[in-house]
Amino acid sequence: SRPSIKADGDNQIKTSWNNAIETFAEKLESVKPADVMVLGSAHASVEENYSLMKLFSTWGVNDFHFSPDVKDGFGDNFLLTDDQAPNTNGVKALGFNEISTDDLKTAIKSAKVIVLLNDELVDRGVLGSEDLEKPFVISLATNETETSKSTDLVIPITCIAEHAASYVNVEGRIQRSLPAKETKYTHRKMDLEMSEGRLDRYGTNFDNWVNED
Repeated sequence: SRPSIKADGDNQIKTSWNNAIETFAEKLESVKPADVMVLGSAHASVEENYSLMKLFSTWGVNDFHFSPDVKDGFGDNFLLTDDQAPNTNGVKALGFNEISTDDLKTAIKSAKVIVLLNDELVDRGVLGSEDLEKPFVISLATNETETSKSTDLVIPITCIAEHAASYVNVEGRIQRSLPAKETKYTHRKMDLEMSEGRLDRYGTNFDNWVNED
């Protein structure tokens, strides 16, 4: 996958990773931490939300929010719950503050840059695409959605089937996800949960299972 950037009007085009990273950095350098709104996601893993919070708290952002995804009456008191997200308790434990739809729309009006982690806010009716027109919106997303189409910069991230991660369910229990398969972009040495075998450790650049990195 490649990043996308809004070139003119509502049209997004594919761009290089270098350009996406430079655009990301330039937008943050042009504003103060207080002008940036960071939105975590109850649909993203503990590790993803933690990394997002760690990065921006180091830069100076102190306020982190997420929008809950709850459908009253959806649960059946057996297999289904009203909470549609797999990690609501996880983001709360990290320190993300739950924000209502009205408060979210108000906060967006005063923000200059919004960083959105993998949440389909437009698709599920929390926001309208018009709410995201004024600020520069950076979306870290797994799929192309109405939400990602409404943002200025889309940076693709791995989905639950592509990485090992943790989620805290409605009962407060940690659940683990494991990669369903290894893609050609997987760097085995970067996977800290995969033990490094002799072929990895002693491989050379002449071996077809080792790259120059």
